[in-house]
Amino acid sequence: MKIGAVGLGNRIAHVFHELSQINQEAKLISYVDPLPIGKDYAEKHNFFPKKTYVTLDEMLANEKLDLLMIGSPNHLHLEHIKIGLNAGIKIFAEKRRGSCFSRLLNSSCDIYPVSISEPA
Repeated sequence: MKIGAVGLGNRIAHVFHELSQINQEAKLISYVDPLPIGKDYAEKHNFFPKKTYVTLDEMLANEKLDLLMIGSPNHLHLEHIKIGLNAGIKIFAEKRRGSCFSRLLNSSCDIYPVSISEPA
């Protein structure tokens, strides 16, 4: 499973690490982040991606991803989710119900999430 991240902070680094523990095929292959705060953690656990991109569009044009992890600042989540969904990529994003998802469902996005799970 080829995974890209837009925003490689500590949260996404930890979430990816946990995912990789239960799915050995999960590989973080690329990221977009001018200052990847999660780099130290990723290097310590041997999964820091070799490929970096300046923009999400550039990464999606050059990589065939199975999953896009959204770890960018909150005010950019909606834009990044829409870009990923319109590219036909599965998305991992932690958002509260009623946050940007309601705006996403009412936007001009061509592809919509089929399910939104809530924490137990």
